[in-house]
Amino acid sequence: MNIDSVGPAERALVRGSSFRTYIKTSDPRGIGDTALIGTGYPSSPITSFTEKTGKDGTQSVLWLSADTFGNPTYVKRTVIVDNTAPAVSIKKAPKNKAKVKKKFTGTATGSPRSSWWPPTPRRPTASP
Repeated sequence: MNIDSVGPAERALVRGSSFRTYIKTSDPRGIGDTALIGTGYPSSPITSFTEKTGKDGTQSVLWLSADTFGNPTYVKRTVIVDNTAPAVSIKKAPKNKAKVKKKFTGTATGSPRSSWWPPTPRRPTASP
C-alpha cells in the first residue's frame, strides 16, 4: 500500500469554518477501501472530505486505506486552527503627521502569540 499524498500538510495553518482533507493511495493489488476514522464521517470509500474546524488549537484527522487483501495503512494529519485575528499595539513611534528627518526606532507588540509568530519582538527601523 502506497500513500501518495495526504492533505493538508502536517501542522498546516487553517482558517475559517472548515478545511478540505484528502488522501491519494496506490497499490499494485488494488485499493480495497479508504475512509476517515472517527464519529460522524461518511461511509467509505471516500478520498476527500470537508472537515469543520473547532476552536483555535490543534485538530487531527485519521485516514485509513486498505488494499484488496485488507492490509490497512493509517495516516494521521494534525492541523493548527487559527481564527483569531492578530492585534498590534504601537508602544513607541513618532507622533502622527510628524515629519521624520532621520532614522528612528519604534516598538510594537502583537497578539496572539501563535506557534508561527516570531519568538522575539522585532524593532522596526525606518528612514525618511
